Amino acid sequence: MNRFQQRAALVPRTITWLIVSPLIALGAYWWAAYAGLYRLLAEWQLSSFQQYYPTYTGIITIVLCLIPAVVAIQFIGAQRERERSPAEAAAQIAGHAEQRARHSDWIQRRRRRLTGLGVTVMLAGVGAYFTGIGLLAGDRVSVDAGALEHDEQPGGRWAELTGRLLPDDAVSMQEGRSRTTHVYVPVVSPEWRGGQPVRAYLKTYDTWLERYADDLASGHYEGMLAANDLPGVAITSLAEQGHPAPDRYWVLEYRATPRSKITLGQSMFGAAGVAGLITALAWLIAGRRERAAARRAA
Repeated sequence: MNRFQQRAALVPRTITWLIVSPLIALGAYWWAAYAGLYRLLAEWQLSSFQQYYPTYTGIITIVLCLIPAVVAIQFIGAQRERERSPAEAAAQIAGHAEQRARHSDWIQRRRRRLTGLGVTVMLAGVGAYFTGIGLLAGDRVSVDAGALEHDEQPGGRWAELTGRLLPDDAVSMQEGRSRTTHVYVPVVSPEWRGGQPVRAYLKTYDTWLERYADDLASGHYEGMLAANDLPGVAITSLAEQGHPAPDRYWVLEYRATPRSKITLGQSMFGAAGVAGLITALAWLIAGRRERAAARRAA
């Protein structure tokens, strides 16, 4: 254990978490909201390399947020080190190292099963999220782009949005490493004029612009509304085009319905069930092997 770890070991775990937790929460919020330090790092990558890496950027953001916590913990550890005799400090550090080694060994021996458990929980969480969106969507409502421009709230999430598209101001982005390209098209009222904030965007696939051209030309678009749901790249691209996203806006996922969300949620629950069953069998088999090994050792 190096000097850095020794000082950290002298700080009570409660104090460590009280210092670390708010900074992790801040970094996670910036990551989710495409704001603060995360946005600065993302826009720097976009201006330098014409792309950015959301996961790596989020991790770096949280690490940078933790720098003040590291400094504070080292300062507190140094103070506590001075308050203790060398023998007391050594005993506490040794106890911390032993506990850390036990935890590390426990995790290493179960890492595959813990990974399976994590995947199961993640899939179940995603399933609950999409199922909740579908169940809580309510009946379809009519929403006018002009009403949104006057800061009126939509009457529901499953909506038929009325307005006109601004295809020349659309932005597109590729989702991860897949070839799926989403397009975000501003939707405005007939009274809207350039320079005014855009409060509604239509989210669709680039291939759907041609496939559903007649429907898109009608001025009525059915889908699921979500508040402030533009991805970071789209926000930056719109700002560069002179259309910065306002503090409050809505994104209509074109042709999405409550039924499609519930179906997606059920698929995630099914995948979680399979992953959970495999994980449970792995725990059961490993447990039997560990008990058999303990009996042989005895």
